[in-house]
Amino acid sequence: MLAWEPQDRPIAAEALASDAWNLVWAEKEKKKGKKEQKRKAKMQLDGVKRVRVLSPGEEDYKVFES
Repeated sequence: MLAWEPQDRPIAAEALASDAWNLVWAEKEKKKGKKEQKRKAKMQLDGVKRVRVLSPGEEDYKVFES
């Protein structure tokens, strides 16, 4: 992907299509999955549902017991 001469360098689409990015993508998905599992586990432990309220003048978040 690196070259001294600009004409020898790949275009962006070719560079991004390289297999070198597969490891980066896999690591990103792995972290995303762990975050989601952690969030779901926390929600189950709390037993509380948090909802964002978009009405002005009220608290940003209200807690509803389930």
